[in-house]
Amino acid sequence: MAETYLCWGRRAGARRADLLWPVEIHAVQVPAFGLEVNLFQEVVLRLLQTGVKDLDAIAKLSSLDRQLVAFILAKELQPRRWVDQRFDLTKDGVAALEGRASSTGAERVMFAFWDLVSARWMPFLSERPPEVFPIDESSPRPRFLVDRDSGRQVSPFILRRPKGEATAKRDTLAPALKQFQRERARAEDDEALGDFATLQFLDDAPQLGRVWLQAFAVDGDLHPWLVSDPFRPNRPDRTMREALTELVQADSRLEDWLSQRLALRPAAACEHDEALSAILRLEAEVSELIPPSHDPAVELVREYTARVLRLAQRLRNDAVPLPEDLSSAVVHSGSCLEALLQWMLLRWPADAAQWPERWGRRELRAWLADLPLAEPLSPSCVRALEAQSSKTVVQAASERNQPMKALLVAALLSTHEHESHPLRLSPINALDWTLIGQRNKGGHATTFRLRRDPVLDFAEMALRWVALFNSHY
Repeated sequence: MAETYLCWGRRAGARRADLLWPVEIHAVQVPAFGLEVNLFQEVVLRLLQTGVKDLDAIAKLSSLDRQLVAFILAKELQPRRWVDQRFDLTKDGVAALEGRASSTGAERVMFAFWDLVSARWMPFLSERPPEVFPIDESSPRPRFLVDRDSGRQVSPFILRRPKGEATAKRDTLAPALKQFQRERARAEDDEALGDFATLQFLDDAPQLGRVWLQAFAVDGDLHPWLVSDPFRPNRPDRTMREALTELVQADSRLEDWLSQRLALRPAAACEHDEALSAILRLEAEVSELIPPSHDPAVELVREYTARVLRLAQRLRNDAVPLPEDLSSAVVHSGSCLEALLQWMLLRWPADAAQWPERWGRRELRAWLADLPLAEPLSPSCVRALEAQSSKTVVQAASERNQPMKALLVAALLSTHEHESHPLRLSPINALDWTLIGQRNKGGHATTFRLRRDPVLDFAEMALRWVALFNSHY
């Protein structure tokens, strides 16, 4: 069976190694959450919203061709249930204009990706996967044209399919979709998440394919190389790095190829000493904030702390910070705070069984105002947290797999149960939610541009919070 090659982009710069990662591509029917409205659709929807329904009038006011307007109405807006037969906006149409999720369970066909190496669903969906074609499709080692101007070609390393590869577990797709949906919406509020009870697989046999990703070396990093997120190439992906590390350890051919591509030559004695000194200095800085521990939850906080320290140092030293360093800094700063709250919920568990089964914004606002804290939460802090749904907070308490706001609410509610809980005396009102919001805006492919000073402020805030609990780790 012919394979499909998919590429969402490549990182720029030297010391990069291109790889093709084996996946299964499954067509699925999912709730039409977060459908993006393009410019033409928005213009037509807003004219309809003002009462303009005549086709010629819409074409004239929008400066669009009449046939294009007819196509948008008949083939895009009505099939998505954004307008009815009378061209009135539906609830879903209003929600789409406001960037909210569909309320009536409209569905769309998208593609999900089963990682054949890690035997897991990748947290990503695509409506139109970006397929790339090799120059010679009959060649066993496909080459791709990556720069039309220079004619540059690349032949990525084709990772072997694992023996006895695991069958895709269809019942585990929904959690991966939830994670994808949260990131796509760039919101930390579970209210917008769809109900995946109606999720359907549309294929009996999936398409075999490969997604393009890159290993890349970063001087001074804790790891000799990192791996890009195949769907967001400017972001490193920890899960992919760990999976590739296992493959490298078991395949000397891959290890040699990667070493050559990334110039991982044996360092000279002086270079080795300098690198070792840098690592030891970083280790000492981390240990000042959070001591070494055999607790995996603490070690996870230490790892993110080290990354934030290293990235903050690089941002201070670079004359012009790289966009990918700015993006990595906000992502890791947010992950550091989340890992800290996950540790906290393990150390001081929240008993969700004592909470009501469901609650609304008003009830949560009252609970946040009644916490046993030395300093009551400020109105701005309450506003930042009160939108967290009961479902999200309960999952944060029990599974510790939710975004930061839900984790913080669960940890705050647990202060009722633990008199020694350090959050009772912590400066929670000092959290800057504008800085924290950079993670959602700058950690995704958006037009939002990160700037050095706010990114450094966010990193330093995360590090201060790690240091707050030094005596408790």
